[in-house]
Formats: sequence, C-alpha cells, structure tokens
Amino acid sequence: MTPEVLIIESPGLDDFMTNDRVGPPLQQQLMLTRVVANLMVATRRESFRELMRGPHVASFPIVHLSLHGDMSGITFTDGKDMDWHQVQLELHAWAANKIVAISACESAAFKLDDDLAKWLMSQTKGQYGPPRAVLTMLQKVYMPDATLAWGLFYRRLYQRLADRQAPSAS
Repeated sequence: MTPEVLIIESPGLDDFMTNDRVGPPLQQQLMLTRVVANLMVATRRESFRELMRGPHVASFPIVHLSLHGDMSGITFTDGKDMDWHQVQLELHAWAANKIVAISACESAAFKLDDDLAKWLMSQTKGQYGPPRAVLTMLQKVYMPDATLAWGLFYRRLYQRLADRQAPSAS
C-alpha cells in the first residue's frame, strides 16, 4: 500500500492572515517521511461538498479533514457552519473502507464513527464496508499540537503497515 493522505482544510480567515494553518506543515511533515500528501483547501460549504464528491477523494485511502469545530458542527473559512449531522451525511457518500480523520475541536461529540458505520451497513446491505476508522477530537486542540500529533500518527500507521507487508525472514 502506497502511503497516501489527502488533506482537506478550511482554515479560519484569521488563520490565513497569520499563516496559522495545519495543512501546509502537515503536508511537509508527511512528505519528509515519504508519505504522499495532497493538500486541498475548501473555503466554503459548496467547495467542501465538491471536493468530497470529486475524484480526488476516491483515490486516497486516508482523508484528513482539518477544520474549526465546536459542539454543534464545523465552520468554514467564509464563516458559514455545517452541523455534525450534515457532516455525517457528506461522509456517507464516500467514506466506505477509508480512514477518515476529522481534526476539528469537539468532533467526537456527535459519535460520527458509530453512526456512520451503522448507516453504511444499512444502506448498502453490506456491499460496502463501514469506514476502516473515523478518528475525531474530544476537545480543543491547538494547531501546532495537532500538526505534530497527526504527522506522527500517519508515519507510525504506514510504518506498521509496511512492517506487516514485509516478507518475514525464514
């Protein structure tokens, strides 16, 4: 399996002005560890939906969403919100058999992982499996910490996969 991560981010307007973003440093960190990382920016709900339903998402085993979040949902660069239920509906279209990381504060509040797995199994009659994993954040996470933590996580994940696929010396 080729190490690949698609990063889709929607930084706050202030984040653009201060260059306080997760996407570019995470992409650079992954590329230094030989993980292919493609970064796309969705500043509006419409562009987020277009990216989610586009061909790029289908070709990546891991999709990393980096957005601002709270107990009610996520916020895009343009200041518009999408509640967690709507986020869940967007994930239904493409999340089967993928690892989905949602790096947004409070993203664990809606239990996207359990609900999404149940929905996919019921709608597809088992034809498509649930996501391999949906990773979420419990509380507020600061951007430098998130960048470092996610980069280490992906590096370790692909290192483990490579170790499993390597022929054993007999």
